[in-house]
This record gives sequence, C-alpha cells and structure tokens, in this order.
Amino acid sequence: MNLFDRLQRHLDEGVVGFPTALASSVGVILASPVILTVTTGFGLGGGAFAAAMAVALFMMLCQSFTFAEAMSILPTSGSVYDYISCGLGRCAAITGTMAACLPFLAMLALTALYALIWSVCVLKAHPFRPVPVERILEEEFEKNRLARTQAGGAAGGAGNHLP
Repeated sequence: MNLFDRLQRHLDEGVVGFPTALASSVGVILASPVILTVTTGFGLGGGAFAAAMAVALFMMLCQSFTFAEAMSILPTSGSVYDYISCGLGRCAAITGTMAACLPFLAMLALTALYALIWSVCVLKAHPFRPVPVERILEEEFEKNRLARTQAGGAAGGAGNHLP
C-alpha cells in the first residue's frame, strides 16, 4: 500500500494513527513559542519589530555564512570548539566555548536575581495581598452611592436619580 492509499484510508476512517498524532502534537508544541513571539512582537512593536527581525536575520545569515566557510576549510564536526582549537589551540577553544554559554547563564542568573530582589526587598516593603473583586466592587459602589447622596443633598433633593 503506497503513501497516498494509507493517507486516504486515514481520511476515510476519520482516525489517525499514533505516529501521525505524535508528529502533529510535537509540531504544535514546538511551533507555539515561535508563533507567540511573532504575534506578541508585532502586536507590541509593529514596524520596529519587523526592523529588529530584519537585523536579526542579517546577523544570523552572516553567522551561517561564516560557519559554512569554516566548514569548507576545516571539515570537522562543525562546533565552535573545533574551529577555535584549529586556529588558537585547545585552551582558547575551551574558553571560547564556555564564553558562548555565558549569555544564557547570565540570563538565568539575572532572572533568579530579579526574583530574589523582588521577594526580599519589594514584598517586605509592600506586601502583596490579593483583594477579592467583590470587596473592590463594594467599595466603589459605596463611594458612588455616597457621592450621589451628597450631590443630591446639596441640590435640594432634586438630583436623586442615577447618573
């Protein structure tokens, strides 16, 4: 049975097999951060986000051309370590590979530091206490009712209707 017949059988039966369902679910999971990033970026940044994406595309193309050129000259496994070790030696290659990890580690460290500062400093000074929505609505209703009664009393009772 060829591929077209198998696909047609799935469509006729109205069911998909495990491999198709697995591939579809993994594809949706892997694509969702990209879709969310693009839609949020265009929603918040508009044309500036498009310009930033064009600059990022140019930079990534430059990097890919650099790696392609290095791969044609030094046919190794293609990692940063291999290219640096061929040119500068093993110590520089280890240092360069670790330095490539620093931005990611710094991002994690800054996130943890921000959470620590928030929990220690900000929450101690101004503790966050959730307030039920009903309480806020009751307070607003009471303020509006008092304002209406005061306005009605000052006008001699003539403005006793809702605004």
